[in-house]
Amino acid sequence: AKQINAQHGLRTAQVVQYLNNVDSWKVFKEPIPLAINNSTHIGNRLFEHLSTTKDETDYLWYLTRYDYRSNGDTQLVLNVESQAHVLHAYINNDYIGSVHGSHDGPRNIVLKTPIMLRKGQNSISLLSVMVGSPDSGAYMERRIFGVRKVSIQQGHQKSHSLNNELWKHQVNPGWLIWRNE
Repeated sequence: AKQINAQHGLRTAQVVQYLNNVDSWKVFKEPIPLAINNSTHIGNRLFEHLSTTKDETDYLWYLTRYDYRSNGDTQLVLNVESQAHVLHAYINNDYIGSVHGSHDGPRNIVLKTPIMLRKGQNSISLLSVMVGSPDSGAYMERRIFGVRKVSIQQGHQKSHSLNNELWKHQVNPGWLIWRNE
């Protein structure tokens, strides 16, 4: 941060605080949810972001399990369509990708990324992020946000939709928190 003084055409700037020293930053990492036993939002559908979080937080985890029965060496692709501002995806606690929208872009953001699954149960954790919740405008009650479609494509086969699988939703960040000291 800089302190700036202006005086009749004369401007001076003096550095007040340096934020580029790596030793002054710390990270606190919360675990990425795999399967939450204490989740209160469980259903065979993808819940709408704003009505689930009730404006408590901008973050909503979408969690499910996928039973992968290996079918050769075909490429797997995770497809996620969301109407949130940002989406982060993890499989078995490993980061696999992110996508974000823009103010002028389409409302729908799409993450399409190659994935590797192990044979048997795999956890899929999606973090939906709203950068401030919309709070006004026409037909506010009809606006829908959050993850809308999730599927896994295996080679040239038809996509396997995960929309109606058992999804658990967690309303808290469970995210990396950066703090400057």
